[in-house]
Amino acid sequence: MGNAVSGLRKPKVPGGLAVLLEGTTLDDIRARQSITVLKDDETVEEALQELANRRVLSAPVRLSSPPAPADGSGATIFGFVDVRDIVSSFFQELEGVDLKPMKMLQRMRILEERGQVFAERALRDLPIIGGDGDFYHLEQGSISLKEVVVHGLLAPAIREEASAAAAAARSSVDGGGGGAPQRERSSASASGGGGGASLARSVSEASAASGGGASSSRLAPTRLPSTSKQQKGGRHVPVVHRLALFDDSEEIVNVISQTDIVKFLDINRSELGPLAKKTVQQLGWCPKPVVSVTPDVSAIEAMALMHEKHISAVAVVDSVGKIIGNFSVSEMRTIMAEHFGALALPVGEFLALEHGTEFVGYRRITDDGVKSTPGHKFVTDRVARTRPRTPGEEVGQTLVLVKPSTSFAEVVEKIVTHRIHRVYVIDGDEKPVGCATCTDVLRVVIAEVVAAAAAASS
Repeated sequence: MGNAVSGLRKPKVPGGLAVLLEGTTLDDIRARQSITVLKDDETVEEALQELANRRVLSAPVRLSSPPAPADGSGATIFGFVDVRDIVSSFFQELEGVDLKPMKMLQRMRILEERGQVFAERALRDLPIIGGDGDFYHLEQGSISLKEVVVHGLLAPAIREEASAAAAAARSSVDGGGGGAPQRERSSASASGGGGGASLARSVSEASAASGGGASSSRLAPTRLPSTSKQQKGGRHVPVVHRLALFDDSEEIVNVISQTDIVKFLDINRSELGPLAKKTVQQLGWCPKPVVSVTPDVSAIEAMALMHEKHISAVAVVDSVGKIIGNFSVSEMRTIMAEHFGALALPVGEFLALEHGTEFVGYRRITDDGVKSTPGHKFVTDRVARTRPRTPGEEVGQTLVLVKPSTSFAEVVEKIVTHRIHRVYVIDGDEKPVGCATCTDVLRVVIAEVVAAAAAASS
């Protein structure tokens, strides 16, 4: 999938962050893309193959037998599917199977057997699919980036509630009509997940500042007849990470992601104002608990933890809490159905194999029953004494890390330069004390714009 913001120029009239976001539209950041589109009758195996070939994590899905011809209403579009949907759905194939007491080879065999059956299921039959993405018609290209971020990405539930209210108002005036059907979402999405009530307030204030319900109704993407089942299984979707744009023939012409918006901010970093110099600590990104696993935890357990916590990655830490890796949904980018058995491997070994190296030490020592003994401590300490350590080297990764003193602009630059979705914040002992994601970046930007508007009006 091509980059949605390649070749983007800076705005002609500089004016700060608010002007940048309010004066730039979806049309301004759209660029020519080659979009991978799946069909709802494709099997999991076929979908994974296509995603792997394109090295992408998600793709829009169209109905193979739409209820009506394409007319620009979105009736032929099913939704999005991403690798996380597929892995989360696979967990349901394992209900009633206790993998923990099993030996690794037995685990691998069970996962492979269940994986082969699961691979034949059609995308439309997955219990969890389609929640992390929305669809906009091209005629909505005049929407400002501020509205897209507020209503389309960070708080889609608020956007939908406003859209429903606007549709009801139109219906009462026009004597009928009614709006497009709305996708069912988790009630938690109204708070924006980790942002809590403060984000909801910021989003509501931003909505009011940009015109409230009127703009929200214009924002509402076409909803799909099939979407009432798309979140069957209840995967928590506090935010949306991507938006697809379709034309009158209902061809998907663009997919714009949170990462694209962050890249836009990096291109226009001179407009960030005082926010650019605020530190990670000042922004509240640390100290905060970081969900982590040790390298001897199996990959399937780590994925289950991510599913339970509604997150896309976990830090991998050693016996003393130092970060040694990052295990994320991105590691599943090229997974095939026959690879599900590999999820039985310890995270450390899984990552090492994925990155073409060998992981030694941690599990081997644990299996020998000497963990936490003086000998174990000597071995682990000796590794640290022999040469300077580069975080991530144990599993073949080059981790992108920041400190509490790192500036907002630097975080944005690192995310864009390294094409990643998150950076971990570490202390002087290389222990993770926080994390900043693309979602966090967008939340801070909107909060800054809202605060500036409030200060200007007081």
